[in-house]
Amino acid sequence: MARRAYRIFSKEFKLEAIRLAEESGKPKAQVAISVGCMLSRVRTGMSNNEMTAAIPAGRLHEVVEKLRTAAGADKDVAGYASEDSKRFGAYLGR
Repeated sequence: MARRAYRIFSKEFKLEAIRLAEESGKPKAQVAISVGCMLSRVRTGMSNNEMTAAIPAGRLHEVVEKLRTAAGADKDVAGYASEDSKRFGAYLGR
């Protein structure tokens, strides 16, 4: 088994993470995830409107299919909402 590569964090980074954990009242694991996410966003330039996720390779097909289903439902709802908006606007005389 290959040895896992570990990231190295500066003393200042660690102290800031501890300060956040103590002042926020949130569980330590939640603070660790939050700090890690922000670090990744800053390093990569990723906006708050984007997301990364780790998906086990064996479940990739299942996840893609569920996303397609959700996207289809979103499209159907958007179409209905658009038509409903037109009917509602006509009702209000717009």
